[in-house]
Amino acid sequence: MLCLSLSEKSPLELYKKINEFNDIADLFEIRLDYLEETDIKELKKLKKITSKPFIFTNRKKEEGGRFKGTEAQRTDILLKALDVSPEYIDIELDTTEDLRDNIIKIAKNKGIKVIVSFHDFEKTPSFTDLEEKLIKINFSQCDLAKIVATPKTKDDVKLLLNLYCLTEKNKINLIAFSMGEMGKISRVACLALGAPFTYTAPSGSRKTAPGQIPIKKMKKIIDIVEA
Repeated sequence: MLCLSLSEKSPLELYKKINEFNDIADLFEIRLDYLEETDIKELKKLKKITSKPFIFTNRKKEEGGRFKGTEAQRTDILLKALDVSPEYIDIELDTTEDLRDNIIKIAKNKGIKVIVSFHDFEKTPSFTDLEEKLIKINFSQCDLAKIVATPKTKDDVKLLLNLYCLTEKNKINLIAFSMGEMGKISRVACLALGAPFTYTAPSGSRKTAPGQIPIKKMKKIIDIVEA
């Protein structure tokens, strides 16, 4: 499946993008940290224009986001966004533990699936470190683990994809890929290795992460691979 990551500044702009790509996207990631104002009532209206699942996340600067407030403020927005009833909520592993665990608990009580994520925008950690991250994420009682890193060499890309070897044994649902130009292939390969979906951009100029592939181009790639 293809997840379209949206970085619009207002619910109206989100509305337009969802309408534009509703036929090709399988689900939408709404980046709350890009919104100039988080209006829950307006976000609820988005659920009325599509049957596709939503992921809500509110990224902090350290993990590629634009939210500039405190951790308490950032997670409070996520808690309020749960009232929109998205299918998924994404919270970073490195979020203050009590705040993270509270979001997970409330989300699960509401029947909302939880993605616990880890992003490294500087490097690819050692396989041992990545495995430790994966185990910690699994202990959080999430529904889906997401691990993303930045490769310096092609071997870094291979190293990250090797995490899929651990999923069956540990019964973990995983999305793992590398960022940047070098990591583009892993955004496709992760689907063959077991990831339920991969992240795409509306266009080459509207990426929320380095190396994100435009959704129409990704659809053509997938069609060729599956042919």
